[in-house]
Amino acid sequence: MKIFAIGDREMLIGFWLSGIKQSLETEDPSEALRFIHGIEQREKACLMLIQSKIYHEIEENLKEIQERKASFIFYEFSGGGLKWRKKK
Repeated sequence: MKIFAIGDREMLIGFWLSGIKQSLETEDPSEALRFIHGIEQREKACLMLIQSKIYHEIEENLKEIQERKASFIFYEFSGGGLKWRKKK
């Protein structure tokens, strides 16, 4: 099963550092939904980590996708990402 992440840059940095490279950097729910539909055409199963502010905008669409493909798992992620600090 492949893992995908969708969200803004701040949120995705942690996923990139943990090895999840398949992602979409966006804050636009329409762009996220297009990305998900593309994955739906290619994959039989996946885990999709979606930033909360996007997830809530497309939640009904995600339910429809899960009705078609029960092997698609959508997880809402509200993480604040990493905060970079300069050394003093």
